[in-house]
Amino acid sequence: MTEEWMPVYAGGAMKSDPQFHPVLDRYRDLAERERRLGVLPGTPILVDPMRVIDDRLIRFFNSLTWRSQSRGTRDTYKTVYRTFFEWMASQHRDVFSATDEDVGLWKILRTDREVNPTGAVEGATWNKEIAGLNLLFRWASHPARGYMPVNPLAGLPNRGRMNTGRAGG
Repeated sequence: MTEEWMPVYAGGAMKSDPQFHPVLDRYRDLAERERRLGVLPGTPILVDPMRVIDDRLIRFFNSLTWRSQSRGTRDTYKTVYRTFFEWMASQHRDVFSATDEDVGLWKILRTDREVNPTGAVEGATWNKEIAGLNLLFRWASHPARGYMPVNPLAGLPNRGRMNTGRAGG
């Protein structure tokens, strides 16, 4: 089984004919189920490597917090989430249990050329990644939701951002 998170989108037509895949027959009414749950068409759904869908992520991707971002920002952040979620899963951790230590280690793995000589990202790219994580963590740690006790970025120097040498960076 793959270790990757698979992105799918709500509201799309079934890509396989249930007559050829009997399991899919149970989901003929998927669009109606999504509508009843308030899942808007086009909402991204990240399916974990065990083929489980976390309803907290559906709520996030269906939230005003997420939908108020531009399409380009959402596309960037979806990639960030998928990569971070895969790493957290490799650590046998749920993303909503992330701590400042997890995010600090993730920062080292993503940005330190000694640790990651061929794939380290530069400051501006990291700052986009941390902005995406902050959006999710801020939403999840809001007291009304309580999915996380605190935003793990709050415990990091400069909230995890890197100084890019530019004003405001």
